[in-house]
Amino acid sequence: MESFSSGVRGLVRVCASMSAITQFLSEPLRSFMDEHPNVQVQLEERLSPMVVKAVAENAADVGIFLPLVAMPPNLEQHGYHSDRLALITPKGHPLSLRKAVTLPDLLAHDLIGLHTGSAINILLNRAAQEARREVNIKIQVTSFDALCTMVSTGLGIALLPESMARRNARTVPLHICRLDEPWARRQFALCVRSRTTLPAAAQLLMDHLLAPLQAGSEKERQP
Repeated sequence: MESFSSGVRGLVRVCASMSAITQFLSEPLRSFMDEHPNVQVQLEERLSPMVVKAVAENAADVGIFLPLVAMPPNLEQHGYHSDRLALITPKGHPLSLRKAVTLPDLLAHDLIGLHTGSAINILLNRAAQEARREVNIKIQVTSFDALCTMVSTGLGIALLPESMARRNARTVPLHICRLDEPWARRQFALCVRSRTTLPAAAQLLMDHLLAPLQAGSEKERQP
């Protein structure tokens, strides 16, 4: 029993959005599991609102998500990493001559989107509704790789995290444009029900994930 209470052994259930998993989690999870080889991490991808729901209902210990909906009062939230959305177009597309685009530029063309309920779709639809414009999503896919493949073949343009756009542009022909919109910058969050009531292994993982951000904040505060 002592090995479990000390965090040396145990199971940690993590739910995270696709953007969080693909951009932020692989290296921290690898280093955590190297340090704690007897801790098992169960990682499940879910849409951001479903991540919050899973943690609130005790179906997950730790959640990493985009705060798109109101947080339940029983959850503890911490700032996590941020990213920036970019536009990708096929080579030769009219927008491929641009270094930066805005919402009206996007909405003038056919879009390829992620599955219904994805954070990018929610942000895009909210912005379009505020501008009283319509979004023409021609094709929907379930991964960034598929999104980039569809765009590269000329089926439309798409939004995705800039880091993922640059990663995929190494293997498929894409043009990347900066998205000049206030909602292009996205701030992720980490949530738990309560750190003090988490199993010891989950506390260790939570602290491990947040440590680099806390170290960066302390460094910024130094004179």
